[in-house]
Amino acid sequence: MSADVIEATTEETTTAPTSFADLKPKMQLGGTVKRLELYGAFIDLGQGLTGLIHVSKLGGEQVNRVSDVLKEGDEVMVWVEKVDPERQQIMLTMVPPLAVDWTELQTDRPYSGKVTRLENFGAFVNICLLYTSPSPRDRTRSRMPSSA
Repeated sequence: MSADVIEATTEETTTAPTSFADLKPKMQLGGTVKRLELYGAFIDLGQGLTGLIHVSKLGGEQVNRVSDVLKEGDEVMVWVEKVDPERQQIMLTMVPPLAVDWTELQTDRPYSGKVTRLENFGAFVNICLLYTSPSPRDRTRSRMPSSA
């Protein structure tokens, strides 16, 4: 059985949106840190669009202070997590989205993975591995494992 390699993002999603309506969840964007707050950072996405990254979405590890990870003027790669047209809010994350969402899993398709824990009721299997670079500011990618 050959394993599929699934990229979490594609190069076409890094283009700057031209309007609020162009924003979609999982879209990867580049931006500039505009302002730091205790609860997160505001990111200038260009075209008059500003999004918020909550402190809990600044990386895979726990972050105590936003200033430990970001500073004003930093160029960052972010993903759109949620868009609220009514409130004109853009929620962003620096944690790459999963390559496969739960809603995209198919019951009739085999997936490769690693059993991480066995219980009386079943097994926990990691079907997506996250490869990260040493710096949380660098681009990260998700891939399906090549073998079980």
